[in-house]
Amino acid sequence: MSETRGVFGLTDAVDQKLDNEWVPLPAVWHNDKRFLDNAPPTVNNGFFGGGSPGPKSTMDKLDYSTTTTANAPGANLTIARYGLGATSSESGGYFSGGNPGSKTEVEKLTYSTTSIARIPGANFPAGRFEIASVGNKNAGYYAGGATAVIKLTYSSDTSARIPSANLTFPSTAGAGVGNETHGYIGGGQPYPNTTKVDKLDYSDDTTSSIPSSGYLTSPGMYKLGATGNSTAGYFGGGSGPVRSSVDKLTYSSDSTSRIPGANLSSARYTSGATGNPSSGFFAGGHPPKSTMDQIDFSSDTTAEVPGAAMSVPRGAHGSTSARGNALPINLPPTATPSNASFATGPNQAVFAGGITSSAQPTEKFSYLTETFSQIPATLTAARYGHASVSSTSAVYFGGGYAPHPIFETTIVDKYTYSNDSISRSPSSNLSDARYNLTAVGNETHGYFGGGNYQSTLKSVVDRITFSTGSRSRIPGADLSYRRRELSACGNLTAGYFIGGFNPNDNPTIPERVASNVDKLTYASDTAAAVPGAFTPVGVHDNNSTGSPSVGYIGGGSKLPSDTEQQFDKLTYATDTTAAAPGITFSSFERNYGAVSNLSDAYFTPTSASVLKLSFASDTLSTAPSGPSSTQRKVGSGARDNGIGLVPNIL
Repeated sequence: MSETRGVFGLTDAVDQKLDNEWVPLPAVWHNDKRFLDNAPPTVNNGFFGGGSPGPKSTMDKLDYSTTTTANAPGANLTIARYGLGATSSESGGYFSGGNPGSKTEVEKLTYSTTSIARIPGANFPAGRFEIASVGNKNAGYYAGGATAVIKLTYSSDTSARIPSANLTFPSTAGAGVGNETHGYIGGGQPYPNTTKVDKLDYSDDTTSSIPSSGYLTSPGMYKLGATGNSTAGYFGGGSGPVRSSVDKLTYSSDSTSRIPGANLSSARYTSGATGNPSSGFFAGGHPPKSTMDQIDFSSDTTAEVPGAAMSVPRGAHGSTSARGNALPINLPPTATPSNASFATGPNQAVFAGGITSSAQPTEKFSYLTETFSQIPATLTAARYGHASVSSTSAVYFGGGYAPHPIFETTIVDKYTYSNDSISRSPSSNLSDARYNLTAVGNETHGYFGGGNYQSTLKSVVDRITFSTGSRSRIPGADLSYRRRELSACGNLTAGYFIGGFNPNDNPTIPERVASNVDKLTYASDTAAAVPGAFTPVGVHDNNSTGSPSVGYIGGGSKLPSDTEQQFDKLTYATDTTAAAPGITFSSFERNYGAVSNLSDAYFTPTSASVLKLSFASDTLSTAPSGPSSTQRKVGSGARDNGIGLVPNIL
């Protein structure tokens, strides 16, 4: 095979491609940041050292790939202490200061060998304890006592006071978090305990106070923990009084808000916290505990992880990781796996609406923890029989039936993942009022199709452009015949409208409950019936979702009064559908919301449980928790039907 990875011209490229001498994808080398979640074992860990009651010297190591924690004896601190700070370079963690005795000593944990040693040249110029610490790949910054900030430069392993970085307020027992360009230090003592947050600019080592919109939400937040990723920091727990609350600081706007769904599993103070790009971990705290909580940054939800509990109860310990605070990792070149799949966008789904006259709670479903959490925002008009579709940044809820005086509606509401807000999107309103419709889409557009207005059935398909929020009628995409109570699924190239109810509206279609499937090709915005994909049995009131290659159609009703327990499987590559005999509901289920990521689908039926369908094994199981109500909510997620899928071509 010819070598095509060097410098070459377009003529060379064309000739070698035609001669079938092109280097195959698995042999292409790269350093793409999408692969950082598969970081080498030497850096794919969090470390928790020291603490009290004690003082302690023990070190625990959290493995992010397995979410398990174990003692690392070779990394035990040489000095037992608590109230210390910790930061990280790409290759090592630095555990610094602490009590008893207001210490100056700094110890370096080398990740490649999991060993620790004192670094005398890095010793603080003065003793510090109850330290807030933060840093980037070049240096760590430590603040504790009065306003002074000490900078530890990793390249030289030396420390010095940096007057230009002094805090704007005196703080002890605050917390630090940040990304590659800025650090944030918030909360702390002395009394009255402060809610202020200072912003440290790494480019010039200067500190300034951010606006009050970025302050912590509750007075008395000190002895708290903090962790984050490239876009936001999370401050959790604390004393004055002891609390479990979590505040989210969004870096782009320097604004802070309470995130109830992210509350820690129990109230505590002096937790240690660190994390990786997708999750933060709050470890231990006082009253003395060893428990570990994991916060999913994509869904802003938290759950205790029993297998990650520390080896001993402790608080006031130092916590750090080469994956924390958006630290970059310079990986050696690795081959792209030929069957790799990656997803962007929040790792969650959102369900809203319901059959009652009052607005039902909106709920987020975390794929990481498989649990629901309520958010304060609700749809702008209570309704059911609506449809939803998601981009990587927002969910659009359209149409539906609402109590007097609205009845069938054209309303479209937009839920935004980044701030858990719902607002009406008038430019997205459907072209006509209807309910019992469905929706499907790709990363750029959502398509709402079918439904009914009173006794009039619809074949209409409307398209919403996510970038502008504008709606267009797409006559070429209209369904092959009118129907309601249908479902839809698809991938990045096409959407499929499946089944539905039609009371002999079209004389060429004898059944009232349809098995018909229409395929909407996104590139041309045209739809046509695909006979090979027709379902074995006609169904309505069912729901569909799937992986990027296969759609799953579950539950629903048949004619005249039969119910469907069977799943059907639609293969996109061949446009064929067949019964999936290994997958059945234990009883009849009408489904009012189905969502999926790259590995599993989740069906929310009329019962309180949520059914999980594994794509790898075509098996059903019950998810750990269900929504707070089952009143015909509908939902979509940022990874439905291949949304957010990053192809394995760079």
